[in-house]
Amino acid sequence: MAESGVDSQLYDALTGLPNRTLLYDRLKHEIDVADRARTSLALMHIDPFPFSDINSTLGFDVGDELLIQFAGRLQTIVRRADTVAHLSSDEFAILLPTVSDELIATVVSKLLSCFELPFMIHGESIFLGLNVGVATYPLNCASPDEMVHGAMMATKEAKARKEPVVSYSGDMAQQASENLQMFGALRRAIHSEMLELNFQPQVDIKSGKVVGVEALTRWDTAEIPPAKFIPLAETTGLICDLTEWMLNASIRQVGIWQRSGVNRNLSVNISTHDLLNPKFVSSVLKRIDEHGISSSPITFEVTENSVMRHVHHAIKTLHQLNEAGFRVSIDNFGTGYSSLAYLKNIPAHELKIDRSFVIGLNSNPSNQKVVRAVISLAHEFELSVVAEGVQTTEELELLSSYGCDIAQGFLTGKPVPASEIS
Repeated sequence: MAESGVDSQLYDALTGLPNRTLLYDRLKHEIDVADRARTSLALMHIDPFPFSDINSTLGFDVGDELLIQFAGRLQTIVRRADTVAHLSSDEFAILLPTVSDELIATVVSKLLSCFELPFMIHGESIFLGLNVGVATYPLNCASPDEMVHGAMMATKEAKARKEPVVSYSGDMAQQASENLQMFGALRRAIHSEMLELNFQPQVDIKSGKVVGVEALTRWDTAEIPPAKFIPLAETTGLICDLTEWMLNASIRQVGIWQRSGVNRNLSVNISTHDLLNPKFVSSVLKRIDEHGISSSPITFEVTENSVMRHVHHAIKTLHQLNEAGFRVSIDNFGTGYSSLAYLKNIPAHELKIDRSFVIGLNSNPSNQKVVRAVISLAHEFELSVVAEGVQTTEELELLSSYGCDIAQGFLTGKPVPASEIS
C-alpha cells in the first residue's frame, strides 16, 4: 500500500494499485518502447457491474471489500511486466506491453474465467459481470489519449451489445455520437410521456385462449426499436427511469381494465436495480393503492441473471412481492447462470423459456432436449411454463407435445396497443 507523498499521488489508496496518472505515464513510456522495438501493446478497460447497486443496497464497506478482492483477482492473471490500475470507483485497466493477438486472447480468456466464481463477503455470495474494452497500439490507436478513449468506448459498446469483450474500431466514434444524441432524446421521451405501452398476448396452448399479456415499451414517435433504446438505457443508467415509467403506465392500464370489468393478467419486466432496491415493493404497493386496484393480476418478470447475481437479496425482494399478492416469473431462463440449485428457493410461479431455444426448435435436436428438460423441471417445482418467440405452427406443436403451458410470440399475437387487445 502506498504511503509516501509521491506514491499517494500515483497509487490508489484502497487497492494499492497504480492510479490513472501512473497508468498514463506508463502508457506513454510503453508506446515509446513499442515504437523503437516495432512491437504492439494493448490496453484493457474493465468495468465490473453492478457496483452502484451493491453500494446502495449492501453498503460501501461491502463495496470497498469487493473492490479489494476484485483487484486481487486481476493481479493473478497478468505478467510481471503488465500494469493493473484502478482508474475510478468501479473502473480498472490492464496495460499489456509487447503483445500479440494470441496473448491478448489468452489474457481475455483468463480474465473471464477468473470471475466466473462469486466473491464471498460477510457470508454474502456476490457475482459480478464484466464489460471489457480493448484498444491496441499501433493497430487502431496512435496515441495514449486515443488508447484510453478507445478502450473506454469499446467498453461502452460491450455494454450495449451485452457482450463481455469488444475491441475498439474507428467507427465507434460515430456510434458514440449517435448514442449520445439518442440518450438525450430518450431521457426527454421518458419525462415527457412520449413513450407508449404495447401488449403481447400470452396464449394457453391447450385451449387457445389469451390468459395474459406482457407490457412492452415502444418509442414509435422516434421510430427506434426496443433492441436499440433498451440496451442504451441499461448502459447509461436510464433503465431506472424507464422501468419506473413502465411500471406507472402498466398499473394505470390495469386500473382502466379493472374499472371496465376486465380482469386481465399483466406481466411487467423489472431490473436488477429494482430487485436490490429495499423500497421497491413499498413503492409498488403505494402505486397500487393510489389506483385502487388489486395486485393479483400483476406478474413481475425478472431475468435469471438478475436473480443469480445477488441471490439472497433478490429472493428476499421476490418473497416480499409474493406476500403482497403479486406473481413472479423467471424470464430468459437457460441463458444465464446455472440456477437449478436455487430454483427451488425462488418464490416464482412461472418460468419463461428464452426465445433463443424456441426459434427453429423443430430443426434443432439439441434445443429440443433443453426445452423438454426445462419444462419437466419447471413442472416438478409446480411452475407454469411460457415459451417465448413462438413463430411457427411446427414450433407450437412441438411445445404442446412437451407439455408447455403457454405460448408467446408473433404466431399467437404481435404486440399491440391496449385499444386493440380483444
